[in-house]
Amino acid sequence: MTADGLPLRDERTAPPRITPAAIQSWGIFIAVDPGTMVVTHVSDNTTRLAGVEPSGFLGRSLADIVGGAAVDRVREVIAGTRSTPTEAVVNGTRFDAISHSSGDSLFVELEPYIDSDERAHFLIRDAMRSMATAQTTSELWARAASGMRAITGYDRVDISYYHPDGHGEVVAAAQAEDLESHLGIHFSAAYIADEPSRVYLTKQSRMVINSQESVSLLSADTSADAVDLDLAAAVLSAPSPRDSELLRGVGYGSTFFIAVVRNGALLGVINCGNRSERPLHYTLRDALELLANQLALQFGAMQEIQMMKQRDSVRQIRAILVAQVAAGEDIVDSLLLRDITLLDFIPADGAAINLGGRLGTIGRVPAEDVIRRIPAAVADLGGGTDFSSDAVPIALPTLARELPGVTGLLIRRLGNSGDFIAWFRGESTHLPEWIQDPATDDETSAAPGTEPVRTSPPAISGASAHWAEVEAEASELVRELSSVLVARSTAELAEMALRDPLTGLLNRRALVDALARRLSADYSGPGLAVIFVDIDDFKAINDAHGHAAGDTALIHVARSLRSAARESDIVARLGGDEFVVVFNAVDELGAYQIATRILNAVRASPIDGGWPVTASVGVALAVPGQTASQLLSAADAAMFRAKLAGRDRTSR
Repeated sequence: MTADGLPLRDERTAPPRITPAAIQSWGIFIAVDPGTMVVTHVSDNTTRLAGVEPSGFLGRSLADIVGGAAVDRVREVIAGTRSTPTEAVVNGTRFDAISHSSGDSLFVELEPYIDSDERAHFLIRDAMRSMATAQTTSELWARAASGMRAITGYDRVDISYYHPDGHGEVVAAAQAEDLESHLGIHFSAAYIADEPSRVYLTKQSRMVINSQESVSLLSADTSADAVDLDLAAAVLSAPSPRDSELLRGVGYGSTFFIAVVRNGALLGVINCGNRSERPLHYTLRDALELLANQLALQFGAMQEIQMMKQRDSVRQIRAILVAQVAAGEDIVDSLLLRDITLLDFIPADGAAINLGGRLGTIGRVPAEDVIRRIPAAVADLGGGTDFSSDAVPIALPTLARELPGVTGLLIRRLGNSGDFIAWFRGESTHLPEWIQDPATDDETSAAPGTEPVRTSPPAISGASAHWAEVEAEASELVRELSSVLVARSTAELAEMALRDPLTGLLNRRALVDALARRLSADYSGPGLAVIFVDIDDFKAINDAHGHAAGDTALIHVARSLRSAARESDIVARLGGDEFVVVFNAVDELGAYQIATRILNAVRASPIDGGWPVTASVGVALAVPGQTASQLLSAADAAMFRAKLAGRDRTSR
């Protein structure tokens, strides 16, 4: 019964709550109506800690219990004009009162008074200074762990980091000499309970003393509108049954957790454990939160710098790859056989590129026919060809049977013609040791007072390293390569428009344009010569030997002209059996000598059966004021005079 004669209500019989209505036994929990300052809830351990029955709290004014001065201090804390904790005395027993609002209630949590360790604050300063000079994230974690152990005096300090996939890793450990180190141990995402993770984000630090005990809350209010307390932010809230089991398994008398939070996300947790009960003063716990915040900020900054360096390195490699492709004739070889390859761009066990039906590979890759089927299998999942997975056996179970050893796949579409680039990874082997969740296997659960059982959770097998950090860069690479391909294709089309498809020489349009540019560049006058070449009796070659023989004759003449010309000269096919060569820096004698070389080269017999090939050649030298068309007409007229004179000769 309460002091007012109301029946006590045991919170263990109340409807289920989001958070357990129980607290740890080493302190007293009081919930107060902030309007009346009357106690509505109290923990069922007041008799042991303060010598007053719970009924002496419920329904009474808080001032009657802790005194008016203490209530004034509580109000100042809630108003933000005083920091918590404040002193409170209950029935002659001294407590530290931690006050805070929670929903419609005011919580006053009474921790047994302990002297503040002034030395610890100097140790915090030293630890923060040491962390500030760390050069790597590993060094940062290690200095934080050793500093936390020196400050708390606990037997063990482990810092766990939560990787992007949700699984955790002990990245730093400091422990007593007789304890085994947990450094490097990994644990699956399933090991991290949802409720504790939410609690870490609600209240950054939490101390658990003697995790095997918890006490219920008692209430004097039996109405349907009774306040439903959410203890997530309570200092004394009891650990979840899952956490209690874990703590009993390692035999800790005291545990102190601090969440490492950055931008609202849980990066990891600092776990401090002691085999005997060792409570830490509230102000010390509060100061250690600052240390954890520095750890989060510094780790985040170092991580961003590292990512920037990695991005810069990747972008430099990407620029080299694109430059190799732009400069090389063979795109596939430029990505696979040069000093920098696709595997330098994205670390993987193998890579493949399919371009225009040609498939090139590097490293360890599946069979070619299987690689060619991957885009269709990915497209069946929806979303097109672009795809990534670090668990191919789960994402593509049917095709995975034909991909032995492949657990990671990253594929990006290259252009719009079905071409693609793909990277392959095998199962990750960098997770050396795992800790099993005791709740998942009763036979392997750690017994109280023993170290946790280590094993490899089935949910983690068959996975590769994650692609998250390189997916955007892969997309950027194929975007730039696609631009290079489009530019190259456009250039090739433009080149084709200016080239004769049979001989590869410039066509009439290109010749006229090039000749006009040279005439306008002050080449008019002595020094610019045009040689006009026409194959003799070309129709007879086609009639006697067929068009294939005629094409052979045309190609033969084109090669003869190229061999006679210099790199700076213009060689073109006007059409049919007519060719033109434009020479620079030659006089009339030099032009006739070149024409003679051309005649001699053409006189070979490239056609089966020894059919001779000859040509009539006309030579014209540019004169001031001539246009390109006029100069070509002059050379054409000279060639016609050679034909009239008996063919297989030159004329001017």
